[in-house]
Amino acid sequence: MSPGNCQQPVGTQQLACHLASLNSPDDLRFGQLYRPMLRSFVASEVMKAWLAARRGLDGFSYLFDGEGRELDLVLREGNVLHPIKVDAGRAARADEAQREFASLQGVDGCELGWGEVVCLARDAGVAGRGVVVTPAWQV
Repeated sequence: MSPGNCQQPVGTQQLACHLASLNSPDDLRFGQLYRPMLRSFVASEVMKAWLAARRGLDGFSYLFDGEGRELDLVLREGNVLHPIKVDAGRAARADEAQREFASLQGVDGCELGWGEVVCLARDAGVAGRGVVVTPAWQV
């Protein structure tokens, strides 16, 4: 797919497809690049917001533990860690998120703050104790 061949103005999906050498938005949506692209989108939007608030990027990190669980982004504000998990599903699984977020408890002597699951939900809300759900389109 070439952006110059599109009948409509080039949008984010068309650009992503072109850069990834995919033929259509469906190839992106149902292919193996979907989750990494979504994760990169969310991380870049959070970083832009963080920088716009005049905060340095030294509070950003990624966490992979020995059990194969991962947190897509961890924000550190002073002595408090805020985990962010990007999920390509339509609903946040609060019990899974709480379990993964709890792996941060006590890391570097820090407290565990609120955690956030960014997913394809229609509405923002609270998924469980200390877990906020944010639709990807609101990031």
